[in-house]
Amino acid sequence: MWIVVVAIQTKVYNNRYRNRDTTMTKIKFIEKNINEADALKLLKESSNSFYPPLSTEVNLISYSKKLSKYAKFIFGIEEGEAVGYIAFYLNDKEKQIYIPLICVSPKYQHMGIGTKMLSYLESLYKGQYETVGLEVVKENMNAYNFYVKQGFEVNEDRGSKFLMLKNIE
Repeated sequence: MWIVVVAIQTKVYNNRYRNRDTTMTKIKFIEKNINEADALKLLKESSNSFYPPLSTEVNLISYSKKLSKYAKFIFGIEEGEAVGYIAFYLNDKEKQIYIPLICVSPKYQHMGIGTKMLSYLESLYKGQYETVGLEVVKENMNAYNFYVKQGFEVNEDRGSKFLMLKNIE
């Protein structure tokens, strides 16, 4: 389980869902920039939630610098704890939102949080951007099937990965 301490501010969206114990839980979604130290902590704590682990694919220190400088984040927050996040870049020239990272804490997976975070992201930028893009490792069928269910389509074969795109409606 990874926990990131962030100051909660601005654009808050409340979502109610039933957890596995059938009790109601409230998740807040926030859009936020984070600093390099928080980005590094987030990458280290969530690395093993990716396939393959993020730390085997990128230099976490360099990547945290890039993310803190250029990316925005959406966090799913429950009782002050981050339970999921999306990192994304806004490409004004291509009118595209590009998602390099989307992660939901294992304890909260299969509860619709990833779907709600994607919907929230799209709602924030609808009318300003036309598509959402991301890459998925071909062998990661769980992620691939999730993205297809969300309306993404394969746009390009990039060897071990697919570039997938979705029109923002």
